[in-house]
Amino acid sequence: MDSGKLIRELREERFVKSTDIERISRSIASDKGNADFYFSHSTLADVETGSVPSIHKLFSLAACLKIPLEELLLLFGIDASESRHLAGQPEPGARGPSATEVREPGFRFRPSFDAGSNSHATSLLRLNPQGVDLSGSGAAQRYRSHTLPLCGRRP
Repeated sequence: MDSGKLIRELREERFVKSTDIERISRSIASDKGNADFYFSHSTLADVETGSVPSIHKLFSLAACLKIPLEELLLLFGIDASESRHLAGQPEPGARGPSATEVREPGFRFRPSFDAGSNSHATSLLRLNPQGVDLSGSGAAQRYRSHTLPLCGRRP
């Protein structure tokens, strides 16, 4: 049996009308702020005759029919657990690495510092002005390694 007929049977056995699907999916689309979740009557008719809807519409349809999305995907021949397996991810409930385990990164970063350097004697992080013009003329202040303009003006 094809997916469209199975969806129609699911809808009928749950007494869900096409207007219910429109109303519920409109609410989902509004909550999500995305019109792609809206499932119109004509879209439902297309799906029930064999068309394959977008993942957004499948999400809404699963909610309307009150079935898990994974179960609805199976009607279209998509097994979500197979996807996880192919991606190398563990099955839900399977024990993977715990949050407390420490993993080694794939690279190493080893900074090299000069053993003879004195952090209190360096001037790299201190401002040591050689000449300061506080007159507001926009003249540049001279620092040990470069020149900085005052007030965004170039010297």
